[in-house]
Amino acid sequence: MFFCLKNKIICLFRMHRGIFLFVMVVELKLLFHNYLNVIHLSIFLICIYSFTISIDLGTKSMKEFSPQSA
Repeated sequence: MFFCLKNKIICLFRMHRGIFLFVMVVELKLLFHNYLNVIHLSIFLICIYSFTISIDLGTKSMKEFSPQSA
């Protein structure tokens, strides 16, 4: 079951990130009846989301700053 959930996470992560978070929270509510686990996993997904945004911004700034053009 975890492998199936992991594949869904990978497939949905390729989608728009806002949709990804919403769909994952809905799926986790269906999978886990304990709402405390859902809250913890939602916080974890938001942390992953913010981390990927910081990586994207870092790679954009590295691409924009090219010392070869100077």
